[in-house]
Amino acid sequence: MKQNVFKIAASVMLVILASCAGKSTTETAGEEKATEVAVAKNVATDGLPQVIDFNATWCGPCRMFAPIFAKMGEKYEGRITFRSVDVDENPDMAAQFGVTSIPTVVYINADGEIVDETVGLLPEEEFESRLQKLL
Repeated sequence: MKQNVFKIAASVMLVILASCAGKSTTETAGEEKATEVAVAKNVATDGLPQVIDFNATWCGPCRMFAPIFAKMGEKYEGRITFRSVDVDENPDMAAQFGVTSIPTVVYINADGEIVDETVGLLPEEEFESRLQKLL
């Protein structure tokens, strides 16, 4: 019962506190579920650092950040794993990571430890600087 109340409260907080709109996850449903479980346990599933972008389709700043996230995903392919998580489709994962506003980007090192987090629209240069610190 408490867990259901927490999920509802977390979803409501996301809606109230969010100031943006974004994109949906690019992974297949099976891959996404496996990713949720592994990442939620702070495990680097492929031995690479990970960057998780928490977003939503209705969030303007998320939509503005999406091309930057995609560009860096291509640039750092094979060195950093990039994951996009729609908070409306994955409220449990968003709650587990304490996401209360979007876009939120979580940076996880190769050991599976969260080492940084940013909230709000990031300029490309700042985002890339944070990615460099993961390597």
